Amino acid sequence: MKVVTINGVQYLGKLTVNEDGSALLTKAMKCYEISKETLANYIAAKNLDELTEIPFGGTGCQYFVEKLTKAQKLELKVCKLNMSRAKVLAIPEVENKAFRALLGK
Repeated sequence: MKVVTINGVQYLGKLTVNEDGSALLTKAMKCYEISKETLANYIAAKNLDELTEIPFGGTGCQYFVEKLTKAQKLELKVCKLNMSRAKVLAIPEVENKAFRALLGK
């Protein structure tokens, strides 16, 4: 994942640059800063298949690419781990809550 700023707008996503100079940002989400909350929102959007593709390039298009910092990479790993954990626990927790409601507890 990269931080890509296209004509002044910042995104998180996977960048592919073609030989003809055109580019495609896949699995992209617009963001204003790269914070813990932004990374968590990215993982949540990915889970809901809400990430987009942004084709760009050509005359007048300026873009800048940055890597995530070590701290941001670590936070992203924590978010991914928590999403994996949530996927394992969510259904049983909802089932137990419904079960207790049926028992009147």
